[in-house]
Amino acid sequence: MKLILACMLVMLLSAIPSLAAEKESNWVISAKPLQLKPGERISAFSLNLKAASIKTIREIPSMWSISLDNFQFTKAPWATSVTGRARNGVAYLEPLYFEQDFINIRKHDADLHFDAQLKLSVAGTDLKTRSVTLTAKDLIIKPMTD
Repeated sequence: MKLILACMLVMLLSAIPSLAAEKESNWVISAKPLQLKPGERISAFSLNLKAASIKTIREIPSMWSISLDNFQFTKAPWATSVTGRARNGVAYLEPLYFEQDFINIRKHDADLHFDAQLKLSVAGTDLKTRSVTLTAKDLIIKPMTD
């Protein structure tokens, strides 16, 4: 009897990851074309997600510091954030970096409300910075293809 119960428990536990995988899907995020002023580039960014986690970042730019927190349980369910900052002005990014599938995510459980917010720090030739906030409606979020 104990052996049967142990086998049933093993089968049940082994099924849990496959059940979770069925509720996950892979997506890619891009910014819609950014309307920056001439000479402006991106000096920092932060992306906050709900009901999703970061799968991959397309490319980590040279001379950038990146910080990633997947599944911050102190915030909303499945909250995730990734931030990045250029170490100096030479490393500031052109808008194109964010407009071409810059990050891959894994959406979780369709019952949870998905949301995304991308904040960009933009600097011009005068070195003054301004903040640009993009919500999910300002982003292109599409299923990832191989």
